[in-house]
Amino acid sequence: MSSRITSELGTLGDRIARMRATEPARTVRHVLARDDAGLWQPALLVGWFRAQDRWWGRVAMLDGDHDAALVDLAAGRLRPSDCSCCQSGTATT
Repeated sequence: MSSRITSELGTLGDRIARMRATEPARTVRHVLARDDAGLWQPALLVGWFRAQDRWWGRVAMLDGDHDAALVDLAAGRLRPSDCSCCQSGTATT
């Protein structure tokens, strides 16, 4: 009897390596976020999540005291920023 067993899943080493695969890098994007005063402010979108039957964006931006803050905003309060550094904006004509 052979001690080598073949599998369509690969060798045991291959399967362990796949389990240790790193998660994909997060994509941070420049956006404009509407603050509580209704003004559009530059921000960094760091993630999305769904809660209360709608989408929310987690953004890093300056708060009213000009301190850095990580806040959750409803998707309607976010829009793409028109910048070339991360190609996150939409072209305007």
